[in-house]
Amino acid sequence: MPKVSESHMTMRRNQILDAACACLVRNGYSATTMRDICTEASLSTGAVYNLYPHKRDILVALVARGRIRRRELLAAPARTPAELIKAILSSIHTDTAALDLSIWAAARDDEAVAVEVAQVFSELREDLEATCQARGWGNDEPAHLARILMSILLGMIVQSSLDPLFDGEELAAAIGSCSVVQKSVG
Repeated sequence: MPKVSESHMTMRRNQILDAACACLVRNGYSATTMRDICTEASLSTGAVYNLYPHKRDILVALVARGRIRRRELLAAPARTPAELIKAILSSIHTDTAALDLSIWAAARDDEAVAVEVAQVFSELREDLEATCQARGWGNDEPAHLARILMSILLGMIVQSSLDPLFDGEELAAAIGSCSVVQKSVG
């Protein structure tokens, strides 16, 4: 049997993760089966199970992929917390928000997923605090501003998934004009 290149394996993993994302957004975690993911990916069950023996493994890989994207967003240049929120808002789409909600729901019923989600939240708090500290935001309390920003981000994910009237641009403008946020950078 010929050896498969690492780039091919990466492409195959992404194909499976993209298919899983579509299924999870459409059906939720509990209702999505490995067969659904195989069908969506147009792959045999063996091809999927070879890389991801369990649905949980796919979810953990999706969480890891989300970590990478989040860190890229936090590294983007932003002069104010409102600009950071706006940059993150631009990356939140109804599908990604629905996927996050599906993963969070799965965490309630699956200990391994709960551990991954708790780790993601912990890393997000740390990353936001480091971002605030590095940019001089939050005056003497960057950890407090980081917690506020985290709450805003998690709320944005929920709202963008569930509220058809959610307007991210409007929210970013409101955050930018908020006196608490303005004081935190001045």
